[in-house]
Amino acid sequence: TDMRNYLVSLLSVNTNYIISAFSSGNELLSQALKTPPDVIISDLMMPETDGLSLVTQIRSSQNSKMSVIPVILLSANAEDQTRNEAITAGADDYIIKPFHAKELLARVEGALKIQSVRKTAYIREKQLKNQVRGEKGKWSNVMKNLREGFLMLDRDWRYIFINDSNINLSGLEKGLSKTEIIGSEFLKIYPDLISSPLVKKISSIMESSNREEIISLDHYYEPHQKFYEHRIYSHSIGVSVLTTDVTSRKKMEKEALEYRRKQNEFIDTLCHELRNPLNGIYGSSVLLLDEIVELKNMVKTEMNDQKLSEMFNRILDDVKTIEGCAQQQKVIVDDVLDYSKLEGNKVELNPETFKLQSWISSVTQMSG
Repeated sequence: TDMRNYLVSLLSVNTNYIISAFSSGNELLSQALKTPPDVIISDLMMPETDGLSLVTQIRSSQNSKMSVIPVILLSANAEDQTRNEAITAGADDYIIKPFHAKELLARVEGALKIQSVRKTAYIREKQLKNQVRGEKGKWSNVMKNLREGFLMLDRDWRYIFINDSNINLSGLEKGLSKTEIIGSEFLKIYPDLISSPLVKKISSIMESSNREEIISLDHYYEPHQKFYEHRIYSHSIGVSVLTTDVTSRKKMEKEALEYRRKQNEFIDTLCHELRNPLNGIYGSSVLLLDEIVELKNMVKTEMNDQKLSEMFNRILDDVKTIEGCAQQQKVIVDDVLDYSKLEGNKVELNPETFKLQSWISSVTQMSG
């Protein structure tokens, strides 16, 4: 009682402190829980609850404001062991009695500065926690609403996170809950993937020193009879895998390839069918031209009639036109055939020079 009255008197003189005095540790704790003070000064030896128990209860309090209050213990015991026990329990200061008034006031001022720093740190910590909680909530909502499957594995291949889409894609909803999956090893859930390209890629990216590496992989999973596209991201914790079911896309790609193959087969067949009669027309026109030239040479000596000469010339022109048209049609058919081969990377283009005037003349002749 005398020490309590002395402290109240000492701290009330020339200070702006608001002092509350209590006769027991239990009474102090009860009031502190209602209105946490800035500093607690307690004797080591008290009825009901001693100083060490008091400090321990304060530091273990679920009330975050209570747990950071600076505590100064007073004791007549100057042994180092007792001091160490007090500091270990969480006391901020330990003053040996008797003490000088100025020493106590200085220690209280120091404790108040500690409390000010702790309050600032507590407020900042609370703000950061709220910020992290908000960002985590946003991230969780994004992952939850993501259509693609998403999972995170640590360096020991254990699930850190998995969204609902991944559970639906993998079919795990039929066997394991999300709570059961988190913390489980990936290869224990998918032992059949141990030698798969997916596991090899994940192993490779985990062993890589490049923390910004991204690997894409298309993987056919036989039990599901589906194609999956995996994008594997490396980070400091482990890896993240974004999975998309691309079975429909793969099916469309396969159908497109099959359509192109059949289209090329059709073009190839069509060109061959067109080429056969054209070859006959072209060959016959060449033979007819030779025969007309030979006939003209045979009757040349007797060909005095001007009309006969003009007729031969007209026949020669007509046959040459037939020959040119057949030749040009053959070129067009070959070009179409080459185009079908070009789509399949089966032909090489060889540039050739030509005389533009002769080409224009032949086109004009064919068009009449």
